[in-house]
Amino acid sequence: MVTQLRVQNKHIYIITGLFFLLCFKYFQNNALEKSNENEPFIQIVKVKKKYKEIELVLPTILEPIGTVDVKTRIDGMIKNIRFKEGEKVATGDVLLDLDDDLINSEIKGANAELERFKKQLDKSSKSLSRSQSLLKKKVTTEALNDSAIAEFEDDRFQIKNQESKIKSLEVEKSYHYIKAPRQGQISFENIDKGNYIKTSDNMTIAKIVDIHQLRFFLPIPEKYISYISAIKLENIRVRLFDSKNNKLNVTIEKILTDKILDHKTGVYRLKFILDNRDEHLKTGSIVRAELTMNDTQKYISIPENALNMTNDGSFVYVFSKKDSKVSKVFFKNFNLVNGEIYIHPSEIKLNMGDYVVVSGQVKLNQGQKKFRYEEVKFS
Repeated sequence: MVTQLRVQNKHIYIITGLFFLLCFKYFQNNALEKSNENEPFIQIVKVKKKYKEIELVLPTILEPIGTVDVKTRIDGMIKNIRFKEGEKVATGDVLLDLDDDLINSEIKGANAELERFKKQLDKSSKSLSRSQSLLKKKVTTEALNDSAIAEFEDDRFQIKNQESKIKSLEVEKSYHYIKAPRQGQISFENIDKGNYIKTSDNMTIAKIVDIHQLRFFLPIPEKYISYISAIKLENIRVRLFDSKNNKLNVTIEKILTDKILDHKTGVYRLKFILDNRDEHLKTGSIVRAELTMNDTQKYISIPENALNMTNDGSFVYVFSKKDSKVSKVFFKNFNLVNGEIYIHPSEIKLNMGDYVVVSGQVKLNQGQKKFRYEEVKFS
């Protein structure tokens, strides 16, 4: 009986002890949970090393790179028009005939006058030969011989002068046939057969555009200017698509930049020059350009929401999983591209694989030493 009582008391002591132990654990866990609730919650991402890249999709228009205005050098009436709008012309092709009746009459008269001077020269040459023969025989005087020489030289001068005049008239006649100064595609101006055109009017008769080289411009937003200025133009790639979304086969010959920023639009432009010798691209076509710009230098890359800016400078919070500590790391220069911060490795003491805080930074300056954290993905 005594032994049985002792066993029952022992069971009571064990049950009571377990009860108090469970109560202790409960209150301990409850206190721990309350303590954890006071620890700030942060989100962290792993730092990467990446190439900077910008992708822009923009509409643009293909334009001729060179245009020449065709104008007249002389006044005259249009006698004939030899070209049609939009057709291709070669250098030297005659585009317009101006009325040349008057200049032809002048050239005809000048040639007739030249023949008269030549006949006179023939007579004066024969006269000079007789005079020189008679002078040797002392039949004539030095004065008469000098007169024969003067007449001969005058006729020869008249011939040279008339030949120069005819040459000048021929050059002027050539101006009556207005020619293409270069090859290309010609456009029609407001002219017609019978119109009288003057040099003083400075009127453009037609325009010839170079269709073997085309250009287009792409506006670059201001936020990308510092980035583009730091990369090499050969690292820029462009693909063009027509209105039906077909990729165009193009060869970029040159990429140039407009250095002056347009403050109204907040952009400056990149100019692209295309090879179009096969003439498969048409001027005035509206195309879609997909622009990709890559840097050859790898940068420390962090999300934009990890960036903190104060009067002391730009910094990120770096989190150590090992000891659950957070520290500030400052840097000066960076580029913001498509929601990512790119920092040159020499500018910041961060390595690939370190963690930066992207959410909960406000609570990190309140003296906390422990943190609840969640790792989120960084694309």
